Amino acid sequence: MAKQKPTLMYKLLSNIPVFGAVFAIANAYAQKGDQLSTVKIASISQWWKRVLRKAVYTLAFINVLILIEPDKISQSSWVPADTILGAFPSILGFGIGVYALMFIMPSDFLSFLKERKERKGAKVGPEIVPVDMGYPLMAYVLVMFIAALNKFFPDSYYFKLTSIWALFYGLAMTVELVSFLFISSRMIQQIRSSVNKSPTRYFQRRKNKN
Repeated sequence: MAKQKPTLMYKLLSNIPVFGAVFAIANAYAQKGDQLSTVKIASISQWWKRVLRKAVYTLAFINVLILIEPDKISQSSWVPADTILGAFPSILGFGIGVYALMFIMPSDFLSFLKERKERKGAKVGPEIVPVDMGYPLMAYVLVMFIAALNKFFPDSYYFKLTSIWALFYGLAMTVELVSFLFISSRMIQQIRSSVNKSPTRYFQRRKNKN
């Protein structure tokens, strides 16, 4: 299969300093790590399902809170930017440590994902592992960037509102990351359990023959 060249729009966006790296990771996440994510922009439906939907749902949640207590945000002394800058560096550090473990992830787990995709027609394979771990980390950086901007404009109601959205969006991505790690760990446990049972079954069959 001939290697495809990146589309013009993809090249333009990915070559923008800083933003290009963010876009490349988000685009790969939207396409679940597919190889085409390095040459073309994901479709609108892919962006919606994987990226935009969580952001919109978080915004809707914030709007509900505002409707319940319209003046609470403006009158509250709570500074969401301080909460973000106090907590998310540690969350990011944890996430980077977990991401580093990807490089020593059991080969049988990645082989299992590949086999499941090729033989059983699963929609995703081992290519989803780096994007499902990488995108949340990038989201944490964006969340802290928004909080830092908020510190430059501490009296701005809209920046405070944006920081609240960023806080809850970051928490949502943390839940997604933990969920991915939980599912992966269970799959690895099942694979190792099946491997450990194989010798037992072999010796049992030998014993029955004798």
